Amino acid sequence: MKRILLFDLDGVLILPRGYRAAVHDTLTYFLEDLHLSHLAVDDGLPPLFESLGVTSEWDMIAVSLAVALDAAAGAFPHLAQVGTLVQMKTAMENLDLHELRVEWRERVRALGPFMKREPSPSEALLAACRGNGTHLLPNLSGREILEDLLGRTRALWSCPTTRFFQNLALGAEMFREYYDQEPYLEVPSYLLAMDEPLATPETSARILAGMRSGAHFAAALTARPSLPPRGVTNEPREEYSPEAELALQAVGLSELPSVAWGRLVYQGKKLGKSPDLLLKPAPTQALAGMAAALTGDEVGALDWAAEMLTSPTPAETAKRMLPESLEVHVFEDSPVGILAVQRAADLLAQAAVAVQVRGWGIASGHPEKTEALRALGAEICEDVNQAVARALG
Repeated sequence: MKRILLFDLDGVLILPRGYRAAVHDTLTYFLEDLHLSHLAVDDGLPPLFESLGVTSEWDMIAVSLAVALDAAAGAFPHLAQVGTLVQMKTAMENLDLHELRVEWRERVRALGPFMKREPSPSEALLAACRGNGTHLLPNLSGREILEDLLGRTRALWSCPTTRFFQNLALGAEMFREYYDQEPYLEVPSYLLAMDEPLATPETSARILAGMRSGAHFAAALTARPSLPPRGVTNEPREEYSPEAELALQAVGLSELPSVAWGRLVYQGKKLGKSPDLLLKPAPTQALAGMAAALTGDEVGALDWAAEMLTSPTPAETAKRMLPESLEVHVFEDSPVGILAVQRAADLLAQAAVAVQVRGWGIASGHPEKTEALRALGAEICEDVNQAVARALG
């Protein structure tokens, strides 16, 4: 039986202080720009979003800003008529907004069931607000401003919140290099300046030593933006940025194959699908991660995973890539990755591949995330170093 280790990055191998600071500063920038500087950004929102299955900061920022503006439009109904963020800034300029308060966590929890993966959490919430969910953001539902906020978080050049966040995450220099556009601000990369390794050098060395000896196989599964799959050189540069690669480099695990956001963007274009539909908790990313760990071939792994989901002869398709039995350990700080591997294992069981899944939940100090992990049967550990030690014995 072959053993596979699948690692999430943020909150598992690396402490994403850069992303957290970029979320905080992006929200702060837009709230100040909209004359709502008195609203303190709740730094507990990102882990709350993750406990609800929302892993992209692009969605977290857009939804949080929509919550704030919905509250403002409740106090000043004429604001609902405004069409864009730029126009909203002007409309709010002379209003007395200092008494406005937002119950961030309560509002986000209420939106959780409607932030589905398809086509993206922001767009799914927007679709709900167009239909029977007008009560979710009651003061903005059906209004143009909500379309502006939630309808294009994946479109870097037309979504100001996503673009500003990427400017901070990458820094001005990498923003120019990878996107060939001028940044909002001349700042260093928040990721390079603030991210901290959680995996010790000893843990990273043990992972690599096992890979090299054949004792186990490993890959990273993450929603972090990344470059295209290894070996692909003809993709438009502006669609990708090396954020997953930076994290793996920081923890000394650049050798690991990864199935990150950029890989899913590449595969989504081949399949004519949104990459959000391939992202965990969907089984596609987990299947590709297993195959990439075993072979090191990221393109082949992505193609095989897509074929597994549509093959009329799944047992034959599975046999081309996998042995008859696998032991898969998944290291996560939020439930979506464990769900993805469990769903992949269920599909493989139908293809006559026996998969033993062991979930390792990394305690992050956020009770909602920890309870969500425990509910999936994950063994909770203090950190990834303890989890790897237990998994490998």
